[in-house]
Amino acid sequence: MLLALLAPRVRARLARGDSTFARYLDHARRGAELARDDGASERVVRLIARHHERPETDDERLLARADREALP
Repeated sequence: MLLALLAPRVRARLARGDSTFARYLDHARRGAELARDDGASERVVRLIARHHERPETDDERLLARADREALP
């Protein structure tokens, strides 16, 4: 997220290809696509796709809280 704010062109360049870093940067979108293909609800697909974005809905805030509390 910080890279996207401070150096969006660098982030875009690093996100190309199939490197480990590119896969990490794109994992939310890829995970959401896999979930959709596997029959997940649009609600779950949206949560997966946006899990690194600023929470906007109650579901997203709850997921962000769970992520924070799960960390040691």
